Amino acid sequence: MKTREELREFTESIDFTPLKTQINRAVNRAVGLYDEEDLDIKFVVRPENRRDEQNGSVSVDYESEDIRRFCGVFGTILKKATVTDFGSYSFIHPETGEPVYSTDVVIAYTHHDGGSNSMTLLRAWYFGKERGWEFKDAHGSITTFN
Repeated sequence: MKTREELREFTESIDFTPLKTQINRAVNRAVGLYDEEDLDIKFVVRPENRRDEQNGSVSVDYESEDIRRFCGVFGTILKKATVTDFGSYSFIHPETGEPVYSTDVVIAYTHHDGGSNSMTLLRAWYFGKERGWEFKDAHGSITTFN
């Protein structure tokens, strides 16, 4: 069983470049862009908090720039739209005892009247340097990246 410090070190060592690449591909595919445009996305390993301590996880936050320019007619009725996480954390897999990073990538949006919602763009898992990344898009297609 890995210690909490080992889990934090695992999380801080993750190269998020493949995740960023898959996010960009998914956004570009979703809005029909043929010349891929890279979104500005910042990844931050969150300082420990009470929830992380209770469930033994290490959380990662990320959010893109505003993407309303990609949203066509919907961009005009939204106050803000970003690609962000809806649950993004590392944990110890109960069967293998190895660390795993998991995230749901969503497009989160806010209406001018204050209402908000999100939709899943893709899901991703990182299993360490040997096994690498696994991605599942909104259509159920799975891609691996080592």
